[in-house]
Amino acid sequence: MKKVLLIILLFTTAMASAQDGKLGLLKRLTTRVDLFTDMWKTTNDSIKPGSINPGVSFYIMLDTPMGEGKTPWSWAVGAGLTSENLYNNVFLGYKTNTTGVYETYFYRIPAKTATNTTLTYKKNKMVFTFLDLPFELRYRSENGFKVAVGLKYGLLLGFHTKYKGDDPAGKIGYGKIKTSTSTNLQSSRYGLTFAVGYKSLMFNGYYQLSKTFKDNLGPDMYP
Repeated sequence: MKKVLLIILLFTTAMASAQDGKLGLLKRLTTRVDLFTDMWKTTNDSIKPGSINPGVSFYIMLDTPMGEGKTPWSWAVGAGLTSENLYNNVFLGYKTNTTGVYETYFYRIPAKTATNTTLTYKKNKMVFTFLDLPFELRYRSENGFKVAVGLKYGLLLGFHTKYKGDDPAGKIGYGKIKTSTSTNLQSSRYGLTFAVGYKSLMFNGYYQLSKTFKDNLGPDMYP
């Protein structure tokens, strides 16, 4: 939490000192809402990601023109929150590896409960919440065409799983099970961003370069 507060403070200070007399700070501040679906890549055969994994991001960005006068080029920094959902068919488990450290693994939701009744469920997902710090190099033409490339670094603020269906232990019948733990998850992420659009409509992409779990302590997977 101290890291999060420090980054927010540094970002706020940088924005406050960025006025240059030609373009006021408020004129260069923009907000953006991204709606997206995650496509997860994993070498683990146990997990089957959902075909649609909806997520949402909200950003505040500070745009700074490059050069004197009216120019189509600019760069931007910002901060925002992202919530990602990964629908799947597995539970998270923990076991001791050969070095005595707890390792995270996936195991499929069983077909039957512990009392040998058929198990059915409506949804099962992992939920990630990040504080994201994006940087973009932007081009904006006079007719409204826009394109941007950049980087994004994020700090993991929260993680939990949510299951709705029959209790695998056969004790509570049909209900909801929610667990919250960040064991063996990477505390941060980073990747490449790309955006192209016209006026206020933009199509965005993000390719994560970092893994979701720590090396040798969890499944090998990338969103």
